[in-house]
Amino acid sequence: MINENTPYVDRVLEKLMDDFDNDRIKPGEKVNALKISKELGISRGPVREAIAILSGQGVIELQKDVGATLKKLEAKDVVNVFNILMSVTELAMRLAAEANKTEQDIYEIRQSIDHIKQHAPHERSFKFYFCLHKFHYICHRLSENPLIDVAFHQMNARYMDRFLIEYIDLDVHYPTYIMTYSRMADAVIAGDADAAAAAARYHCRWTVAQIKKYQDTQENMLDA
Repeated sequence: MINENTPYVDRVLEKLMDDFDNDRIKPGEKVNALKISKELGISRGPVREAIAILSGQGVIELQKDVGATLKKLEAKDVVNVFNILMSVTELAMRLAAEANKTEQDIYEIRQSIDHIKQHAPHERSFKFYFCLHKFHYICHRLSENPLIDVAFHQMNARYMDRFLIEYIDLDVHYPTYIMTYSRMADAVIAGDADAAAAAARYHCRWTVAQIKKYQDTQENMLDA
């Protein structure tokens, strides 16, 4: 929820995500700083600063003679992000497993997995991935390493999810999500750091493999 206490960068990002989700802007289209500043009720200076930061985070692309445009993430871009997230996620799961957990922590982990199980058979939009994020954020908190959250934020996993849905067929693969996230959760609760890290590594490698299969399929269609 955007309010007056929300940092300018987050306000602009949330505005862009909302416009994207509601087809008011598409990847490749120009980001209008003046329009955003008017709609958010802030000056153009902070909006321009936010756009520059979001450019560095891969959400916006700055092009000569064109200006700022919403960046289209190709399959190869998502693969590159996941190859980095693999190490970060492994570390987060390992630290979360090693952490001292209260009954409330364990309850929240199990609740997040139940949430995934409930939504997986029905949700077919990028919003399904928000269920997965809830589990990750719990583990990030338990890890007590703030740089893990910084890494996820900098790579804008939430924006990437809007493209990931194009590359992975949830009708086919939602059982795999349930299986891998249940494994991560069980290992974290059991305090098995090696198993938690291994489950995270498996999930990231599996995701990359699915995206590459999509790429191969698209290339074969072009060659046919």
